[in-house]
Amino acid sequence: DLRMVQLNLDFDVLVDKIILSTEKGTDTSYVLPSPSAAAEEYFYIQLNQKAVGDWKADRYLCCFYIDGTLKWKTALPQDMYIRSISANHQNVFLFGSDNDTDEKGFWINTQATVLCYSYEGEQLWQNVYSETSQLYYSASNDKLCVGTSGIDGGTMYLCVIDNHGTTQKFWAEEIENSDDRGVFLTSDNHVLILCQNDTSLFIISYDLEELLKE
Repeated sequence: DLRMVQLNLDFDVLVDKIILSTEKGTDTSYVLPSPSAAAEEYFYIQLNQKAVGDWKADRYLCCFYIDGTLKWKTALPQDMYIRSISANHQNVFLFGSDNDTDEKGFWINTQATVLCYSYEGEQLWQNVYSETSQLYYSASNDKLCVGTSGIDGGTMYLCVIDNHGTTQKFWAEEIENSDDRGVFLTSDNHVLILCQNDTSLFIISYDLEELLKE
């Protein structure tokens, strides 16, 4: 079940710019536009802020209206490292790793995690998976979100979670001599994994409706 995905990119002339912050030590990690069918136009930013000279940043998830006005801002857990963000018309999903901290301040016991917020900035649930150290790529549709760990030593872990935080499936795939470059989730519940090896780009496709029956 191999599908090709065509992406059409439109380039518009820059007509204005919006200053979101003038604070020193402010850094953005991920920017995510809201789904186009959402009632309001806004976007999400994972923001890192730290005082000049500090090595540790405070992390926030921010929601801005399209004109740059802040809708809400919520502090993220300090023991979580965000790798990607995805959203559907109900929730915002943060994928990455959950960590313990040793006496010297270094992260240990790293595990994959997914953290979910509502559109109003309320934390709804968090799932932790000990089978792998992180979930790197992510995608969402109206009912599900999907995360992948990245291919490490020929093994890639995948998880499928519904809006309520219930893990529908978590499994490992053996993919030799390749690197994954992204994940897509279609409206008809097909997961597409974009991969690359020494000679080509290719897509691995999973039919979730059939997969979840197993």
